[in-house]
Amino acid sequence: MLGFAVFFPVYFTGVFKNLPDSSIISNKELTTVGARGLLINGVARLPWGFAQEKFGFRACWFVLNVTMCVMALTVYDLRNNLFAYSLASYVIQICFAAVPSILPAAGFEIFGMTNGPVILCILLWITPIAGFAGPLLNGVFDNEVEGDDSS
Repeated sequence: MLGFAVFFPVYFTGVFKNLPDSSIISNKELTTVGARGLLINGVARLPWGFAQEKFGFRACWFVLNVTMCVMALTVYDLRNNLFAYSLASYVIQICFAAVPSILPAAGFEIFGMTNGPVILCILLWITPIAGFAGPLLNGVFDNEVEGDDSS
């Protein structure tokens, strides 16, 4: 679950400008969406921390993963509508903001002050792995699609 919660938003952040048709949504509009999304990501970390204090880790993690699944299944269909695509991008960034906000407290609560930092460091290696794997997978899928067209 942590892999999905980290992999999808990192992957989406890397390829969100390639999904829409450039004749419908301009590069300038996409750049604005991306910049706003990253600002929203930074601002959304604080409310996630408050939500974890009020509702607990499991409730926040459940909401995060369900929302990410819905976004992963629908964002491609929203790609050519600027408003819908922007909204989906913002929701993805809001969900991605939860990972660094709620994971440390849960790690310390579950594993204690001695083992919590070690476990957290191991878990957070998923972020750079997702950052490297996303473009590699994108290249693999592009080659597969190109290969299918030439047959």
